[in-house]
Amino acid sequence: MNTPRKPSTRSSLDKPYVRGDLIPIPEAVESDSDTAWDTFSALQATQEAHFAETAPASIPMPLPPGDPRYAKTQPAPLKADSPRRAEAAASRRDVTLDDAMQEARRNNRVCPKPAHWQRIYDAMPADGNGKRPSPPLTGAAWSGTPSLSKRMSFRDHIEWADAHAALNSLMALMKELPEDDWHHMGD
Repeated sequence: MNTPRKPSTRSSLDKPYVRGDLIPIPEAVESDSDTAWDTFSALQATQEAHFAETAPASIPMPLPPGDPRYAKTQPAPLKADSPRRAEAAASRRDVTLDDAMQEARRNNRVCPKPAHWQRIYDAMPADGNGKRPSPPLTGAAWSGTPSLSKRMSFRDHIEWADAHAALNSLMALMKELPEDDWHHMGD
């Protein structure tokens, strides 16, 4: 008895490509385009019905006598989001750990250079037991430590300052440093 064979579910795309084979190209078939266009036109007409036709202004705007380029002006008040007010507001609020980390990593910074890092470290408070964070990397430790490890060490100092309510003063010291006094990735 000969049973009919089930058709294969594999398409020609499932077969591995062999050099020289034709690359299959999708075929776009559009059907009933008149109906699609009519539907689009009807939809557009219902959307446009909500808007009145554009009309010219009924009364022209009066201009002051003389040259309009030199009309009297009145200065506008400062907006609440002006850069000066935003900067003043930022200086009044407490610095967050995110603010300090952003400042520390600006321009691909790693950490302050050794002498400046030591000055920042000396300004850090000790905890209730007289402990302080690990000292900054200087001397042979500086030259033998990769940049990522230096960045992590400086991050520890920032987190210490945050935990001991010294983040505002640390941020002030970091902002004082010119860009040349920072060690950057790739230096």
